[in-house]
Amino acid sequence: PYSNPIVNTSSPFSGGGTYGSGLNNIDPNDIESINVLKGAAAASLYGSRAANGVLLITTKSGAPKKGAKSLNVTYR
Repeated sequence: PYSNPIVNTSSPFSGGGTYGSGLNNIDPNDIESINVLKGAAAASLYGSRAANGVLLITTKSGAPKKGAKSLNVTYR
């Protein structure tokens, strides 16, 4: 679960404003799929926080590409 709260700023240096935080940190190239869950499906997985629905973002696997060399570390 990831929260994306709204942040209000009133700093005279930044001009102020309202913006979401955090979801900007997800690289679009890392997204494998996006699903929308609503109603009972969302509530059964995430409880009351999912009352308005859930965006389920699945990222790509971190598996190495075929032919890529693996990293082995030995420590004594």
